Amino acid sequence: MLSPNYRYIALDFETTGLDLQSDEPIQIGILECDAQGNFIAGYQSLLRPSKPTKELKTVVGFITGLSADSLQDAPTPAEVEPEIQHFFGPNTIIVGHNIAFDLHFLQKFFPSLTFADAIDSFKLSQSLLHYVPSYAQEILIAQLQSKPDFQKFLISLKFSGELNFHDAFVDAKLSLALFCYLLDKIQILIAKYPILEHFISQSE
Repeated sequence: MLSPNYRYIALDFETTGLDLQSDEPIQIGILECDAQGNFIAGYQSLLRPSKPTKELKTVVGFITGLSADSLQDAPTPAEVEPEIQHFFGPNTIIVGHNIAFDLHFLQKFFPSLTFADAIDSFKLSQSLLHYVPSYAQEILIAQLQSKPDFQKFLISLKFSGELNFHDAFVDAKLSLALFCYLLDKIQILIAKYPILEHFISQSE
């Protein structure tokens, strides 16, 4: 399904807010899969922001459900960076929903981590899924979660439990399942219309 020449990871951050200049990451979730969409490894951690956590109680609790007190003893991004170094490198492809947002925080707070390219499951969904009420990840998952051809990717990525959106590791896992599902749809289209493969190869 995917090229074995690359490492594929889903990345998600929960943050103190949506301001790219002043807000900070407070949770990171990473999930790696193989070329067939099967779970390889994952990583998740809370992150301690530089602002006093007591100042974050309202916004953190409202957006993420995290307790500000739980961030008090969490590691800083600088302390986490060496622990996740092995996920990154010149052959790493990063997948995520609205991934540009997460890449900003990755590059700002984890500057040594490199990657080859990134794929936005939001933009891919816009091209392949039609007549959905919204392309927000939680809406797409709600539309797809009962479909067997989506459930198989949740199973292969070892997803179990409730859909807890605004948890970085859960969101990373769901974005990777969505990405694999969309790739599967592309392969079905190519099998039905083989000439598409020619046009795709010509556009590279």
